[in-house]
Amino acid sequence: MRRLLTIGSLVLATAMWTPTAAWADTTININPGSLNKTALQFSQICDPNQGGGPYPGKDVWVFNLPNDSNKAGVFVSVTATWTTPDGPVTRTIPTDGGAIVGGDKGTSKAYIVLPAGWTITAATAVITGVADKFVVTHTCADKPTGNPSNTPTPSPNPASPDPSSSAGTPPGGGGPGGSLPLTGSTTTVLLTLGAIAIAAGVALRYLYRRRRPIL
Repeated sequence: MRRLLTIGSLVLATAMWTPTAAWADTTININPGSLNKTALQFSQICDPNQGGGPYPGKDVWVFNLPNDSNKAGVFVSVTATWTTPDGPVTRTIPTDGGAIVGGDKGTSKAYIVLPAGWTITAATAVITGVADKFVVTHTCADKPTGNPSNTPTPSPNPASPDPSSSAGTPPGGGGPGGSLPLTGSTTTVLLTLGAIAIAAGVALRYLYRRRRPIL
């Protein structure tokens, strides 16, 4: 009986210790394919349960632990480094902001909201399971937009000229079937031409009578 009790105790202890050892916290690296990118270079999803957004001047970064949480475990923390205009910056989730979500019925995720335009260069994660890597699954980036007021607008078409004021066309007529009004100068010219025509006729009649032989 003593031997049986001893063996039973050892088996029970081993059974109780094995899951604990299998789910001990481990540190893993991010997939290199997620590095050296800005938030705008990932798939864009703005999920209210994963940081929300979009926010003016801010980027939401969402990390994912592939495979079901029953196999891969869940995030304990995520530490990542980004390059910024002021130099490298390292942030840890959830210590420096953000949160760890999911894992109950799917994959574990971690998110953090940071100033827009940063480039991720390195990341590690502490997890409870046996996954060998994690990724940036998506982001919700601040999307720069142009100023509509800076967009030139086409000038309206100039108004069509009034046909009555076109060059060479006097107001009130001049088109096909029209007639020009008589002015004082035109009347004088016509009278002068008429007088010349009459004088010429008289002169021709006089010359004709002089040359006609007298019978």
